[in-house]
Amino acid sequence: MMSIVCLDLCSLLSLVLYTVSLDPSQIQAAAGFSILHSCTVYPENGSISGVFIAMPKNKKYSFNATIAREVCESLSAHIATRAEVQLANHNGLQTCRYGWVKEQIAVIPRTEKNEKCGQNKVGVITWAASPSTSFDVFCFSLTGHFPKRMV
Repeated sequence: MMSIVCLDLCSLLSLVLYTVSLDPSQIQAAAGFSILHSCTVYPENGSISGVFIAMPKNKKYSFNATIAREVCESLSAHIATRAEVQLANHNGLQTCRYGWVKEQIAVIPRTEKNEKCGQNKVGVITWAASPSTSFDVFCFSLTGHFPKRMV
């Protein structure tokens, strides 16, 4: 009996020590609930051709390629492909923020030139970055909508 109690206490102590050693951003990123409530989406009134961008409310790039996929899944969507973003861009989607797409590249859709956005180019501008680099994420939903609790 004594050995079972000791084993339980050791397990509990290990869990506490592990939890204390985690960075708060790791805890937030690991919990879908936290991700969902700390994001905002654009366009706010729905998607363009099924595509929308999800970003942290603080507007700081925060999603690596793995977390980006999880963010879209938490929004009942999937991470958009480059082709889906290109179609949405053709139909008017424009941002001034890079976001991950399924091919694990970052893109920024531009319909107008801007010296401060997208290298002053139009179209879907790509950035081949390491999957550990933080950006926003482009998601795709067949319904074109995302959970109302997001906005």
